[in-house]
Amino acid sequence: MKLNHYTSFTLARSIFIRGFIIGNYHTEYGGRLDSVVIWLTSSGNANGHGIPDGSDFSKAQLEAMLKSGEKPKNNSSHNKRAIKIIIDTDQLRKFNKKKPQAGGLIPFLEFSKYLDESPSFGKSLGARGLFPELIDLSRTEILKMAQGLKTKESTWYVHVGPIEPACISAVEGLADGVYTPFDFERHGRPELLASGIHPAPAELTSKLNSLWGNPKPFEIPMASCFCASPDEVPNVEFDHNGNRWSVELDSLAVKKIYTGRPPENRQAYLDFVSENTSIFKCLWKDAVESYYRYYPK
Repeated sequence: MKLNHYTSFTLARSIFIRGFIIGNYHTEYGGRLDSVVIWLTSSGNANGHGIPDGSDFSKAQLEAMLKSGEKPKNNSSHNKRAIKIIIDTDQLRKFNKKKPQAGGLIPFLEFSKYLDESPSFGKSLGARGLFPELIDLSRTEILKMAQGLKTKESTWYVHVGPIEPACISAVEGLADGVYTPFDFERHGRPELLASGIHPAPAELTSKLNSLWGNPKPFEIPMASCFCASPDEVPNVEFDHNGNRWSVELDSLAVKKIYTGRPPENRQAYLDFVSENTSIFKCLWKDAVESYYRYYPK
């Protein structure tokens, strides 16, 4: 059986390298399971699940985020409908109720029943998937609104525990309302630009291929400019195989190591930046403009 996980392109890039390692299950009673819980669906598209589409949050959604301790810097959600990651469930353990500590895959409604949650809880989550902006409605009110409508909770599965990258069988991207096999220029670059991340142009990316080495399946090595602060030094960031580091454009020195370590052939990367400094400075200018678009003065 194949199941789908919908997410943003930036999150998908991490999943391709590390697998699914982050996910929560909030119970009916206000608690949260200690285990990582990954949500999947048999549904072929992301509509009706309550998955953010990149549009602005409603007033009620922002108030709920602030109440939970989150402090969003702007009003925009991430587009978590952009990428469909297809999972081969034959490689996943089935959830055994007699050995729950082992984790595994189980239909959501069955798992909810196992946790002794009420039937109306699962139905209300499905209803909220149709009306995610109406977060302040009570369970009774949201169920009334969804009466007679087809909700999606019966398509949901949960996997208790992480999922390895090897379980990914295919990746698709959304464009013009249709999911097709992933293509970076069609599905990846537009999503990065929408997030304020400015990747190197295609001609530079192709030149970098000889430096990357062998990427993992579905991995997308990248050089990009992203301005996280108005006083940040202009730099270009490299991201490959879990190693993320940056080079200052003026000094041509390694600026910061975010994760992992720079590659052994780092001098080749420094030479590459030196040869293409003018292009990266233009990208940095665009990245600064993006910063002020998302975080106006």
